Amino acid sequence: MDWSVIGILISLAFIVILALRGWHIIIIAPLAVVIVCTFSDMNVMETMYGPYMKGFVNYAGRFYLIFLAGSVFGKFMEDSQAARSIANGILKLIGKEDPLRMLLSVAIISMCLTYGGVSLFVVVFASSRSPASFSRS
Repeated sequence: MDWSVIGILISLAFIVILALRGWHIIIIAPLAVVIVCTFSDMNVMETMYGPYMKGFVNYAGRFYLIFLAGSVFGKFMEDSQAARSIANGILKLIGKEDPLRMLLSVAIISMCLTYGGVSLFVVVFASSRSPASFSRS
């Protein structure tokens, strides 16, 4: 196996582990780029200032307003308790007796909130931050 492929796999594991531990992607992503560059014998500074920065600026520029609007709306839904009300209604309808029903409930809750206008990233972050919040009545 090529060293660059190993570097990509290590960087993906690095991203997943640190993201699950609550690290912000703005910190994790450049570190993952450094890992890939190191394993691929690429110049780290040239890569960071060149392709990585161009891609990041392009992505941020295109989707910033969408993420901002979704985050503001998600915060409004959280503060007004509307998201909790939707989640509790779906849990009452489907039930939470066994793990399969609970998994289905979380998927449908996420789908409803996302379809309703809350950014998927906000929904996933909110549900992973407090998974027990869905089970409270």
